[in-house]
Amino acid sequence: MTMNTTVDSNAGGAAGRTYNATVVSATTVAGVTVPQGSHAITTLLQSGNGWTLSLSSIAANGQSIPISNSVPSISGGKISGALQNAMGGNFGNPFSKAGKKAAASNGPQVAASGARVYIPANTPVAFAVTAANQNRQNQAPVNQPTAVQTPATPTTPVNPTTPVTPQQQPSQPSAGNTTVVFGNIKYQLTGCHREAPHIVCELQVTNLGAVDAALMGSGRTYFIDQSGNRGAINSASIANCNLGRCEMLPNIGMKARYIFMDDTGESRTLVRLQIFSGNSAVAQFTNVAVQ
Repeated sequence: MTMNTTVDSNAGGAAGRTYNATVVSATTVAGVTVPQGSHAITTLLQSGNGWTLSLSSIAANGQSIPISNSVPSISGGKISGALQNAMGGNFGNPFSKAGKKAAASNGPQVAASGARVYIPANTPVAFAVTAANQNRQNQAPVNQPTAVQTPATPTTPVNPTTPVTPQQQPSQPSAGNTTVVFGNIKYQLTGCHREAPHIVCELQVTNLGAVDAALMGSGRTYFIDQSGNRGAINSASIANCNLGRCEMLPNIGMKARYIFMDDTGESRTLVRLQIFSGNSAVAQFTNVAVQ
């Protein structure tokens, strides 16, 4: 695929920031046909002093295909001038084959991971994918969310204290309402309010399974407000656990708090509130008023 815009972790690239990309060759992912020109979303991640660009999802034929793990690569090094146009390959292992780039004697090193991520617009990037985090038979179409009216019937229990992942409990998060069930975990949004310079969103989280589960924290959780401003997660907790790895007993509702930076102080409506557990997008809420 090719990047639609330049990615540079040294130029205001914040951890969790997303960048659009375009699929250049028709292929198949998790049993879904992905046409040429399909839209993809990548995310800039930080670990210690290093950075990496991760493939988050692909939109194809009215479906969103979330990706849980990916490894990016770019052939060549420094570049200057035009890149070659073609990039072949298929989505799977790996997602594509990066085209060759002309080398130059100056300019930043083109890299999708390391101390600095720098990828100019229109650069072909390959993503080797080790797991797609959705069972496609249970995937709801994009822009056609299914509201959760009643708690879902628990599926086959996972091993005690094992984090709930989409591979273990395939189900689709629903958006546009205040209750989402993902796997065996129910997320119920109780509201968001301002505590300058932060915005605090509170949820009731319940393990609907028959055995213990675990909820993981994630720096990928974010919001986007009515003006398009993006708010990064500052901290989070569930009960008295700081969301490193929080054990959840069956059928006990636990209060979760997600605290975001409100840099502008002007966020009145969270057009999107996206909750992650580890690398998995587990709950999305839309048009949330900030009290």
